[in-house]
Amino acid sequence: MTLLHHGGRLAQTVIKYAIPRAQWLDLSSGVSPWHYPVADIAPSYWNRLPEEEDGLEQSAREYYHCNTLLPVAGSQAAIQLLPFIYRQQVSQLGRVGLPLIGYKEHQKAWEKAGFTIEHYHDTPSDEQLARWQVLVVINPNNPTAKLFNQQQLLHFKAQLKGGVLVVDEAFADIDESESLTHLCPMANLVVLRSIGKFFGLAGVRVGFVLAPSQWLTALAIELGPWSIAGPSRKLCQQALSDKIWQQQQRLRLLTDSQRLQQLLQTYSPTKVVGTGLFQTLILTQAVTWHHFLCQQGVLTRLTDEQHALRFGLPANESQWQTLAQALQLASIEYGQQTVVCSLLIK
Repeated sequence: MTLLHHGGRLAQTVIKYAIPRAQWLDLSSGVSPWHYPVADIAPSYWNRLPEEEDGLEQSAREYYHCNTLLPVAGSQAAIQLLPFIYRQQVSQLGRVGLPLIGYKEHQKAWEKAGFTIEHYHDTPSDEQLARWQVLVVINPNNPTAKLFNQQQLLHFKAQLKGGVLVVDEAFADIDESESLTHLCPMANLVVLRSIGKFFGLAGVRVGFVLAPSQWLTALAIELGPWSIAGPSRKLCQQALSDKIWQQQQRLRLLTDSQRLQQLLQTYSPTKVVGTGLFQTLILTQAVTWHHFLCQQGVLTRLTDEQHALRFGLPANESQWQTLAQALQLASIEYGQQTVVCSLLIK
């Protein structure tokens, strides 16, 4: 298995393009450019080993409206372990349905555990669901922004005929109307949440698994003690409890995401899709555009299929101007040759 590449690899890009780090506009991740304010953390959180039920779990239960959850070192930690936990619970391999386009760490984990991978393009069919033991849904999808509603998700789960539905809600905090967290715990349902994206705290490495208790117990045993640092626990507890900040964050993310969508559509005639945290520009010359923007000091996320560029949000007016200038130059250079890529639009 090879190491997958994701957004945020700025250090390597600095070397490749020989542009000083301070001159880069890094929009390659879907992390909010505004993070929850980091207040002073008492020395005891640095000096003592982390403790469970220090307030983090309770704040998370209230935030997600679910009493059965487990804090983990980012949802990535759970993604890597879920296939092995499934084998412990079910004692068999099987077929796993995964989105053709989406966060590839899911596929890597299930493949590594020996499962057979089958893809769905837009929406899994009932015929596919009937033969799968596990369905993974990224809701909303990264990078296509595809969003299934609760009714659709529950239909999928019913068609699995006892199979497990895994829903990755890493980008769900802005609009939780279709979230399944309030339905947990439910048999054969696992929901993953992340602190990194909406709260802008990717560096603290905290996420949550919402699932039946036997799944959480098995995960906790595999993860071992102290999987989350004490200061990270304290900061996330504060963030999850701060309702006023969360309302303000949702408003500015939605406002600036709409601005980003309009900006991209101004300089490119192709399809733009997105969420409150990113916008994805779909075009056949994505590799060329990615390289050209890097030459202008703007780093975007080139999708794994190399048919789209995902843009995170600029943090201030200066960054907006930098992005607009780079897009204008790219449009002049390549705009007339740009064609919408059908792979992501169907």
